Amino acid sequence: MMRVLSLLVIAALTAGLQATQAPPDHGAHSVLAPDGVKWAPLGPTMSVAVLSGTPQQDGSPFVLRLKLAAGATVAPHWHPVDEHLTVLSGRFHMGMGERFDKAAGSALAPGAYAVMPKSAIHFAWVDDETVVQIHGVGPFTTTFVEPRPPGR
Repeated sequence: MMRVLSLLVIAALTAGLQATQAPPDHGAHSVLAPDGVKWAPLGPTMSVAVLSGTPQQDGSPFVLRLKLAAGATVAPHWHPVDEHLTVLSGRFHMGMGERFDKAAGSALAPGAYAVMPKSAIHFAWVDDETVVQIHGVGPFTTTFVEPRPPGR
């Protein structure tokens, strides 16, 4: 049975979540080692780590990471701001459109970058554990295809 992870969970979590790492002093250099990333569960097949910023805050630059367990899927959804995604490990599959359709998707290997413009409907899945990094400027919220994005 295919499990569909709701990115609404991300929106709900980030509504009260600030950076889980120590906030950098804006005048200081900041480094975070991989073993220093603090993950928070988002259900049985996904975890999130907010590295900087406050994703839900209007105008706040943010960086977060998602760790998806093998077999995780994400239903078609959209965001009110551009989403910039980089694959750090594993293979991230994504497609565009209102229907979840693996035949319409593309595989992104580690190092690949994608941008989903605001209101663009997209979906995703992974076969093996995968970590992606997402950055943008808040407010970063997630809405499924119903209701439709503005102007659609």
